Amino acid sequence: MKLVDILNELLLLPADLERLNRYGEEIIGEFEEGPYTLILTRNRHNGNHQVGLTSNEQEFTTPNSQQKKGTDKSMSTIIQVWGRVARKLQQWNGTYGRLAVGSFNKERTDKYRRILHNFGFEVSQLYDQSSGNFFFINKRN
Repeated sequence: MKLVDILNELLLLPADLERLNRYGEEIIGEFEEGPYTLILTRNRHNGNHQVGLTSNEQEFTTPNSQQKKGTDKSMSTIIQVWGRVARKLQQWNGTYGRLAVGSFNKERTDKYRRILHNFGFEVSQLYDQSSGNFFFINKRN
């Protein structure tokens, strides 16, 4: 498959695809819901899986792309969208096991963690890094 075909299929910006490749990340899944695209990657070096989230075809692999942006969606629309996102994450979690979820925006990561916890996911504590933070969605037994 040509690079342009991958970009068109996944709606990723070329810079994101290049950074993912540089970090050893291989895209193994993608899901679009409303304005969001979830990208599931597997690290070629250690086999770990992580989820990236982008909105409205913006970059998602840089700190600047993760700054807070408002939404004009109603609360019921947001809940419906996150319900469908949660179902996809549950499917990936069942297939691949533990998933890392994080952001360069620490408040956003905490919000994602709370939302997924409220949807019944077993989520870990937050782990801080210099560039942001992350948590794990643990596989249910």
